[in-house]
Amino acid sequence: MTFSVTARDQGSLHRLLAIASEHLSEASPEIPPWNDAPPLRSELEWLLSRKNGFYAFEGALHVLPGSTVTGQPHLAKWNSADGWRKLYSPATEGLLFFAQDAFASQFALSKRGVVRFNPESGEDEPVAPSLEDWAHKVLEDFPFETGWTVAKDWQEEHGPLPAGHRLLPKRPFSLGGDYVANNLVAVPADRAMQMLGRFYSQIRSVPDGSPATVRGWLDFDSH
Repeated sequence: MTFSVTARDQGSLHRLLAIASEHLSEASPEIPPWNDAPPLRSELEWLLSRKNGFYAFEGALHVLPGSTVTGQPHLAKWNSADGWRKLYSPATEGLLFFAQDAFASQFALSKRGVVRFNPESGEDEPVAPSLEDWAHKVLEDFPFETGWTVAKDWQEEHGPLPAGHRLLPKRPFSLGGDYVANNLVAVPADRAMQMLGRFYSQIRSVPDGSPATVRGWLDFDSH
């Protein structure tokens, strides 16, 4: 199946590229093996061929590059079955993760279109039928879709969010933590997903409404 890309089709993607940072990698992007939805894959190839990974909205949105970047995640490593994904199996099956918001919630391609994956609950929800529609939705409501409002508050106090980092809650959101700057700490993205995966493993079997005890949350030295 082929996917025809025109300027009209890619209006929102063009707008997103125009306001984004410079590319994160000068190398040619490579998309990991994934054939569940060829049109979506073609859109991602088109996007990364024009800007191979980038940040937007003051770092709140991070689109991963398709090639290695020192100190930052890239598509192949991020989607490896031996990485953080194994902590969520089988919840991540059939998903190709390509971007993340300020709080490490993941955007992924799926047979259903673009979905948002909640790393605390291990659940995903539909966002848009295509990457173009995803970009339109992000642009229309970037404070919510990317976490920009709270991330901006955090950066006004702590300085720019370091490259390759995301903001984790000191008290997890699903355990009553607030989406406010003083409940957040910057963590390298790969470490953040390992922590969130361990958190998910601990609470996944706790019935709704029951108290949950989480061990080692934000413990950088735990394994």
